[in-house]
Amino acid sequence: MFYIIIFIILIVASYVQYYRNRQEKERVKSEKRLFKLEQKALQLQMNPHFIFNSLNSINHYIMSNQAYIAADYLAKFTRLMRLILEASAESFISLSMELEILQNYLALEQERYQNKFDYDIYVDPAIDTDNVMVPPML
Repeated sequence: MFYIIIFIILIVASYVQYYRNRQEKERVKSEKRLFKLEQKALQLQMNPHFIFNSLNSINHYIMSNQAYIAADYLAKFTRLMRLILEASAESFISLSMELEILQNYLALEQERYQNKFDYDIYVDPAIDTDNVMVPPML
């Protein structure tokens, strides 16, 4: 009788442990999904505002007969949009790609604000930016 009770207790304990592990896995999955949705929502909010401002700047250059500046700005803008679209399809991108996106974004903003601000991006040389992964648009 004693062995049967021990056996039943072990079965119940195993089931409880299995159930807890399954719940934990589901919780982690839900948190990841929520993080991805929040990230996508942020991207969707930022992109239209930035796109509008950039296109407005291009329009300004065209209307003020600065076609060369407009063409240069448009080329930089399309490169940035391509990088952002590529990155938004991924959950994580390399730090080097994120830095390239940031560099392009800041260069456009600096041009749009007529060099009214300066910026520097510092990365510790010990960091391997090609192998460190971060969420896009961090």
